[in-house]
Amino acid sequence: MVQLNGAAGPRTTGTGTSAPLLSTMARAFNAELYPFPTPAFFDLEETRTLLWKESSVRRILAVRSAVDLAVFSVGAFHGPVLSQVYTEGHFTQAALRSLNENRVVGDICTVFIREDGSYADIDVNRRASGPTPSDLARIPRRLCVVSGRHKVRGIVGALRSGAVTDLVIDDLTAKVVLDHLEPPGPTANV
Repeated sequence: MVQLNGAAGPRTTGTGTSAPLLSTMARAFNAELYPFPTPAFFDLEETRTLLWKESSVRRILAVRSAVDLAVFSVGAFHGPVLSQVYTEGHFTQAALRSLNENRVVGDICTVFIREDGSYADIDVNRRASGPTPSDLARIPRRLCVVSGRHKVRGIVGALRSGAVTDLVIDDLTAKVVLDHLEPPGPTANV
């Protein structure tokens, strides 16, 4: 079992919520755990590039690229329950405004996405520690577990990005997603 993205940030070590969950899952499946002890986002793209050359990090990246099942969620940019990506102090208010201006609707493994599934030209993604939707698409099964109507646009973006093969979703959120995707019907002439 390998952690897909780093979680450390300006206010945390990244071990608060992810480490106990990953440890519990590894024990439940009698699996070896490979934590990914890196920041969720690097201050500089160059730092990420250099760290990816370190043998200890290359080993985790190799394990990550060899998995046959990825389990992840969609982080919410707005709503009652925000992703840690938005609450742990990674971004200034100006950076958050920039994400909004870039029409970001959520994130998958620290990679920001738009509702149309695009992500490649969002600058901050070059500093993210997680796999891109293209990286995830190389994994045979990609299970997205998500709930909450505030995540609908992010879910749509995740589906359109090609990152998801299987979706576990509550029925209320699923209905809103389907309604959101359904083309509007003909309007009656009154």
